[in-house]
Amino acid sequence: MNQNSSALRGAIPLSLAAISASEKDREICIDSGAEVWHLRADNQVQWEGWKNALERAAEQAQAHKQLPPAPGRADTELSAPTAAAGSHQVAEDRGWAGVEALVGRIAGVRDAVRRLATTPQATLRTDGPSPPGAPSEGSTVENTPLSTPPLLSSAATPNTTDKRPFWKRKASGAQPQTPAPTLLAQSLHPAQADKKSLTTTLGSLASSPLITTGRSHDEDLAANLKALLADLDSVVADFSTLLNENKHRRWLHRKSEFASTPVAASRQSFESTASEEFFDADDGGEGRRVGVLNDDSDGAGSDGEDAQAVVEASINEATDDSGDSEDESLHEPKEPRKIEAPSPVPEGPKDLCPLPLDPVRRRATVLASAVTPPSLIGFLRKNVGKDLSTIAMPVSANEPTSLVQRLAEQLEYSEMLDAAVSVDKENGERILHIAAFAISGFSNARLKERAVRKPFNPMLGETFELVREDKGFRFLAEKVSHRPVIMACHADAKEWTFTQSPMPTQKFWGKSAELNTSGRVRIYFSSIREQYSYTIATSFLRNIIAGEKYVEPVGTMTIHCETTGEKAIVTFKVAGMFSGRSEEVSVAAYNAQGQPYDYTLQGKWTESLSLFTDNSSTFLKKIWTVGSLVDQPNVRYGFTTFAAQLNEITVMEKGRMAPTDSRLRPDQRMVEEGRIDEAEDAKRRLEEKQRLRRKEMDEAGEAWQPRWFVKVREYADEEVWRMKTSEEAGEGGGYWEQRKEGKWRNVPSIF
Repeated sequence: MNQNSSALRGAIPLSLAAISASEKDREICIDSGAEVWHLRADNQVQWEGWKNALERAAEQAQAHKQLPPAPGRADTELSAPTAAAGSHQVAEDRGWAGVEALVGRIAGVRDAVRRLATTPQATLRTDGPSPPGAPSEGSTVENTPLSTPPLLSSAATPNTTDKRPFWKRKASGAQPQTPAPTLLAQSLHPAQADKKSLTTTLGSLASSPLITTGRSHDEDLAANLKALLADLDSVVADFSTLLNENKHRRWLHRKSEFASTPVAASRQSFESTASEEFFDADDGGEGRRVGVLNDDSDGAGSDGEDAQAVVEASINEATDDSGDSEDESLHEPKEPRKIEAPSPVPEGPKDLCPLPLDPVRRRATVLASAVTPPSLIGFLRKNVGKDLSTIAMPVSANEPTSLVQRLAEQLEYSEMLDAAVSVDKENGERILHIAAFAISGFSNARLKERAVRKPFNPMLGETFELVREDKGFRFLAEKVSHRPVIMACHADAKEWTFTQSPMPTQKFWGKSAELNTSGRVRIYFSSIREQYSYTIATSFLRNIIAGEKYVEPVGTMTIHCETTGEKAIVTFKVAGMFSGRSEEVSVAAYNAQGQPYDYTLQGKWTESLSLFTDNSSTFLKKIWTVGSLVDQPNVRYGFTTFAAQLNEITVMEKGRMAPTDSRLRPDQRMVEEGRIDEAEDAKRRLEEKQRLRRKEMDEAGEAWQPRWFVKVREYADEEVWRMKTSEEAGEGGGYWEQRKEGKWRNVPSIF
């Protein structure tokens, strides 16, 4: 597994696999027909864990098979809500079992295509069976054993005379011809599995016999490709049928829910969650049982997880992903997991202290940059042969803001959230307003000078508060983890609450860098009892080696209404090869049943967005326009007016904000004032102090505890943090309580 993606090193659908095991040698062989995995447990405890996990997988697969048939349309109206819920759950389980089977078929076709595409023209001998479980000559070994390679069975090596290409080998249920009365090869298939098949002393699976034919290589290749195409056509047809059945069943279930309860949160359909971010199982830490996907207490798992997921979870736990440098393009995504039901919408804060406030006078610009940013090529040339991980970038490469201050820039256009509460919901205008708010967060990079420099990487424990009396919200962010870099932020307004736990990552692709932000944005509207969420779209920093640098968002971004099931899909237009940066964006909204709304959103993320109707042909109104820039922005870091005010200490913050606030960071302040040499020395001292604190904590066996936020959920690709309550924060209360009092307790000294 890779914590930065949902890709797996490998997966075998249990419904296609034959499994054999040897308790004496603690070995397990899993054969999908396209590849064979040899697994060995290091000790008896591991062996029992693996055996139990596979037995549970077999039992659940058998239970899926024995589910009663889904009710017909005439049978869907049940007399009691509990009966309807039970019938719907049975149909849900049956539907997911069908999805599992179809995904398994696709995986089998994928593996066959991979063999055709990657196997060299090596050949195999054909006049006798191969040693049980032995890899074929010319095949590619894709999965490594748990520890040392297992011993092969003591079957005699057959005589061989003829050779065939590896891709002509096909799986079959043939048993090995070598007499081995004590090595009974039994298959564990979900439809026929029982516990005896795993407790019997087994060797390894016999290799399948090879196909012998007099046809030419091209004829055989064409026949194989035609067979694969026919399989794919069949899978597509079955998927279409399954989706139609699920859509109708969910519509009936939603109808019955609304008929029986005043307010019913609809479950999202398979189609509506196709672009959802699916979370991995939680890591239960030491002592967690093998094969258990996650702790049921977090509401994210159940005993009814499909058999394939159980096997994959067991394999993921037992393998070590350290040093894995395989090409992720060869990885296959994990099976999507059902999204847990949305949590109740939290109540908004009753006290927005220090709001309300009288208007505060703020600056409209910053000092011009004292130095030009360094050339990346020049920087690399000066450090040839050095370990770049030990070399700090010069402060001239930074703008006078920190990464926690950058988080606050997402709220520059918070009026879009204020307006979303009162606009018409029936035509999709509300979710389009929220989509416009999500798009507006990219507009701070519209000026290409903003891409030349980067913000300061905050110190561990560094915070930033922002109170905007003119916009009616208060905001707090804190860096809660250093490796990986994770921040947590929380904003409150009268009508809404904004939370996020972002983990920014970068991938260098030569001439460009890919900028990703893990961590969903979650927005709660307390007055209308709705909650929305989205993951920020990927951006690319172009021309980082040579040429004019600029940032552009790419791909799509989906905004979900977790309360009603609505969604809006944001699509950033792809730029042509020679057309430079693409700025056009469009948004389509869909109701809970997947039907498109009449209203759409179009425009440029660098300028404005407008509502349209009648198939995007009739202009209605402009709902968002970018804010102003500072005077001469090309020499003032490309700042917007809002960004220029972030590092200012106004009369409202002076003597009130926490001593860990970014505005009190000395090197950042020196860069803003143009004292670059002093800033270099200050930055070096801060980093040395931070390393010393980490060393002292390591020696004492202590772990860093964030001051104002607490982690409530952890996934493979996201950590969810929330702001501490007054009781959780300890003496003096929470952040805003201590700020109101003007006395800070138990706050680390980081500057």
